[in-house]
Amino acid sequence: MRWIIILFAVSISLISCKCMQKEKKQTDDKHDKNTEIVDTQKVGKFIGRVKHNYEGSTCTVIVSNNEDKDLLLIPISGLPEKMDKDGTKIRFNFNALKMQQPKGCLKGIPARLEDVTIEK
Repeated sequence: MRWIIILFAVSISLISCKCMQKEKKQTDDKHDKNTEIVDTQKVGKFIGRVKHNYEGSTCTVIVSNNEDKDLLLIPISGLPEKMDKDGTKIRFNFNALKMQQPKGCLKGIPARLEDVTIEK
């Protein structure tokens, strides 16, 4: 009697596994047919220009025009060498950091830049 119960339980679990695999495959097929391929490259929301020695400051500042005001950002982690040239136009996202301004920086908000690309 015990063997019959064990055999019954094993057969039910095998049947349910096969059914679940078929169901999953059918939903995957439907999903693949209706999926639109989207470019996943991150694009920065802000555009700005790199400035060195901005108004007497000795640090690099990114000047971005945001809602008719100049937004001055101090990139804490720096910029890649090819972008760290005066006047380079870049596209980026940023997170403002709660910290003191680095020495020599007269204006600007310390920020961590993300998704930085050169804007053409």
